[in-house]
Amino acid sequence: MATADLVKGRTRGAVTAFQYWLPRHLHERFGLNLQESGLQATVWVQSATLAGLFGGGWLADRLARRLVPGRTPSRATSRR
Repeated sequence: MATADLVKGRTRGAVTAFQYWLPRHLHERFGLNLQESGLQATVWVQSATLAGLFGGGWLADRLARRLVPGRTPSRATSRR
């Protein structure tokens, strides 16, 4: 459990850092105003979140059909 908690903490930290860094990077590097850069940063992060959500569900269902323990491997990496 400690390893899973460590992974979750690092993942949350990386996502949070990315959400704060990306709008400023888009503003400075590509000259977008802050509103446009915030929108672009949100669209990409939330799109990746949705892809992970549906992809994770698909993977969990596939594992449940093929493995004896079912969804346990996919649940070990999910949030509480």
